[in-house]
Amino acid sequence: MRYIISILSAAFVFGTGLTAEAQVVQYETEGNLAATHKMTCVGFAEAGPDLSPADLALGARDCFRKKRGEDMAGLFLLLKVRGYFDTKRVKDRTAHQAVTVIAMNLESKLGQRYARMLQDELAAFFVDGSSKKIEFCTSLRASPPPSYIPSYMIQHGMDVVLGKPGTGLVDGFSAKAAWRDVIETYVKCP
Repeated sequence: MRYIISILSAAFVFGTGLTAEAQVVQYETEGNLAATHKMTCVGFAEAGPDLSPADLALGARDCFRKKRGEDMAGLFLLLKVRGYFDTKRVKDRTAHQAVTVIAMNLESKLGQRYARMLQDELAAFFVDGSSKKIEFCTSLRASPPPSYIPSYMIQHGMDVVLGKPGTGLVDGFSAKAAWRDVIETYVKCP
């Protein structure tokens, strides 16, 4: 994924008819939005804590191709949940859009049929008292917090482009407390 920064290179000169021209500078960083595992379609409960949202996107794509809509939706939800967790532990706020970009890339590559299938499957997860949501929440509560380093997200941020020192992670971050908070407030598990 490329970073696009627009910089005005000329100012509008009143009365001359000149307009501002934008100069676009693109930056790419290695590992930006990159998967680290070659993942195939599995049920969300089988997706270990070492799989990042970028990895899970590969699994969701494979599920779509195999016409396994429920598994595709489960991996997509897990992708979003782990991505939200990562926003809590990655310092650079400009990097937090990484999960949104991963989700948009999936739809862009797979098209409208994917979007419709995903929408239909997700609707079943969010019905009050849904057995799918209960199963998803049970799986989340049984799972340890994600164990991967969120390099896909860190590399997406401007801190890396600007060469800021450090790991990119929040100092003193408590993975267990953040995971519990994500389950209770983001997913709203009963």
